[in-house]
Amino acid sequence: MNHQDRNQAKRFDSPERNARFTDLVYSCDGRSRSEINSELSKTVRAFEPAENPYRLWFGDLHGHTNLSDGLVDPDTFFRNLRDEAKVDFCALSDHDHGGVGKPPLWGIDPETGKIKWQRILETANRYYEPGKFTTIPAYERDSYPWFSNMVIYFRSAENANLIRGARDGELTESELRALSERRDVLYGPHTCGTINPGTDLTGRPAELMPRTFEIYSRGGAYEMYDGDFPASTGVRGCYYADALENGAKPACIACTDDHAGFGGRDVADRGYGYAGMTGVYAENNTREAIFDALAARRCYAFMGAKRVTVDFRINGCSMGEEIRDSDDKRTIFFSIGGETPVDRVDLIKNGRSVVFFRNAPRKAFFDYTHERDEDWYYLRIRLKDGRYAWTSPIWVKK
Repeated sequence: MNHQDRNQAKRFDSPERNARFTDLVYSCDGRSRSEINSELSKTVRAFEPAENPYRLWFGDLHGHTNLSDGLVDPDTFFRNLRDEAKVDFCALSDHDHGGVGKPPLWGIDPETGKIKWQRILETANRYYEPGKFTTIPAYERDSYPWFSNMVIYFRSAENANLIRGARDGELTESELRALSERRDVLYGPHTCGTINPGTDLTGRPAELMPRTFEIYSRGGAYEMYDGDFPASTGVRGCYYADALENGAKPACIACTDDHAGFGGRDVADRGYGYAGMTGVYAENNTREAIFDALAARRCYAFMGAKRVTVDFRINGCSMGEEIRDSDDKRTIFFSIGGETPVDRVDLIKNGRSVVFFRNAPRKAFFDYTHERDEDWYYLRIRLKDGRYAWTSPIWVKK
């Protein structure tokens, strides 16, 4: 890979063409074939990064209870996720309107006489067990026209106040700008690719872009227009690829959007059946650590309750990072595991698939081409059972 004409002749390359590998292939020094093959493998593995320093946690970040338009009470909601789905973290994200014909979240809950939002926070705090089961304070806010349905996540319960504007159900540019200045909240669209609700991501300034992107829920997948697992309607300019192409730098997440007490679990007769799950690389399983990992975009999304493990790096840097070239090549690495074998892995660069691998759970390879001042990459992963996973991006500047 140090050939003088390398960059002139190739755009992508493989570790199998390093100089030592080639010399070993042509060697005839009396060693056995197995001995040479062992050393060949070592020359390839030398390009892989060190083990990921963070622990991997799994969770479902969107669901509802009977405090809005769901069927189960908050206690049942958390127990189901903890005991049945066995997730590490979750978020109860009831609608701020509280359900049609019912009191909003800032109104009084007839069952307990408490403000609904206060009951949600108290219940989340009661089920929160740092290191074992993390409950992220959250809610779903109607935010027409900028996001329509926007899920808001808080770093702590102490500062988790409902964010109301001049008119409930709507959001102005100045209100969104004020929200974007807060470092203790994350927010992003839900069912972004549909016409109602929907989130047009073309032409808006970077500071008005989402910080999270719900790429899948039971109702559909929102990677790109007219892709697999489509929702009931679709609008160009409202998808994950559109967000990235227009300058957004969100964390990629998947959520179930459960309304019936089946968060984190697959249920065949509900939407596409698959739960929406998020894998997060964090220091530990606490509210602050999970939130900070989401804010740093050390996360990926996948369909279905069966766990999927994904590690994606460029030049040793993790998904979510913004980096600069340190060499004339970009070393790309992925490792994929879990309960289902991999069918296909696509490297998406600046909105299109540029390299794919079949039946390859682990690879290192190289990109020699700078297409833009800042290129963005993510992985699209298809599993043998038809499910998908997607990573948060990595941005690389010249």
